[in-house]
This record gives sequence, C-alpha cells and structure tokens, in this order.
Amino acid sequence: RTNKVGLVLDAAIEPELRTRHVQVAQAMRASVGADIVTEAVVTSSPLGVKLGGGYEKYEQQNTTACSSRGGGVTNTEALLEACEIVVSKHGCDA
Repeated sequence: RTNKVGLVLDAAIEPELRTRHVQVAQAMRASVGADIVTEAVVTSSPLGVKLGGGYEKYEQQNTTACSSRGGGVTNTEALLEACEIVVSKHGCDA
C-alpha cells in the first residue's frame, strides 16, 4: 500500500515559491505516479521556521564543507491545523 501525500505550505512563503512547490508536486504525480494531492493547504499564519547549523571551514584544508543542520518551527499550532485539514479534507496519511 502506498501513502497518500498531502502538501502543506508555510504562509510566509512568497506566492512565486508556492507555485514552484505545487509544480514540483504535480511533476512527481505525473512522472512517477506518486499519490500526491496537489491542492496545497497554506497555513493560517507563518510558521516561524528557524534553521540552524550550516557551513564550516576546515582550517587544515581551507575548503568549505557542509556540517549538520537542524531547525524548528515556532508556530506548531498553525502547522497542526493545516495537517488536520489535509487529513480530513483529502484523506492523506503522509
């Protein structure tokens, strides 16, 4: 059994980037048959995504390499509300 995937987008994302995200979901659906609901649910308010980690310089090699990354969401309530909509309206389970 495959999962039915929902699409939740942060209200803080600019409209052009939202469009690109939906286009990627549509491409996945068309090219590999992924069960993705392409009607995106936008959160009711910005999620307050905070990214941490980043790039660090290795002194001995004088090159830039990727280190671990982390982050968080400050407005988890808006995220959960949007996820509930995806589940109840579209029957998504992923």
